[in-house]
Amino acid sequence: MSATWNVETIAAHGVRAPAPEALPEGQRSVPTAEPLYQTSVFDFPSIDASLAPLALEGGYAYARFGSPNPRSLELTCAALEGGEDAVATASGMAAIAAVVLARAQSGDRVLLQRDAYGGTSALFATDFARFGIRVEAVDAYDVEAVRRALAAPAAVVLVETYSNPLVRAVDVPPCSSSTTPSRRRSRAGRSGSARTRSCTRRPSSSAATTTSPPGC
Repeated sequence: MSATWNVETIAAHGVRAPAPEALPEGQRSVPTAEPLYQTSVFDFPSIDASLAPLALEGGYAYARFGSPNPRSLELTCAALEGGEDAVATASGMAAIAAVVLARAQSGDRVLLQRDAYGGTSALFATDFARFGIRVEAVDAYDVEAVRRALAAPAAVVLVETYSNPLVRAVDVPPCSSSTTPSRRRSRAGRSGSARTRSCTRRPSSSAATTTSPPGC
């Protein structure tokens, strides 16, 4: 920061030490643990340099659009789940809403695990119902029941494992295989230890898509 700045500006922003990786050759290093980025905005050397990040084409501009710390979480979850990528959300409800609203629209049918968390059931019964999304309960522990329910088109099959509060485990692979997977994508959202997965099926029995999981 220039010494010509007013004292008020210096007091507000401080004099920033260069990042270890930005030091001259011979002094450069990389932190062993990732630093915490407690900023809401990122500076650019020019307007042109900000165009790609502001267009969400890579880089960071505003913490609401992305920041290194949550991005590291997403990449780690994707690696653990064997997925292409992941999206971190502030809550499990946000993760479920993001997946369902991306996959289902008014008039679509959604299958929900019968003993799903109460908040999840309420989200489907009240909020999603207002958008014309129909929800039907299914015994997710009975693979044949899931397959029978999928005889009619369903935009999403949503199960939670372990369940809350009964702590029952859904056998996800057989549930997922009830559809014909042509593409699989991992999405992450945190809500305690809950893990949520969705399997979606197109109306045609010969062309199906499975999406998993919107939970971490």
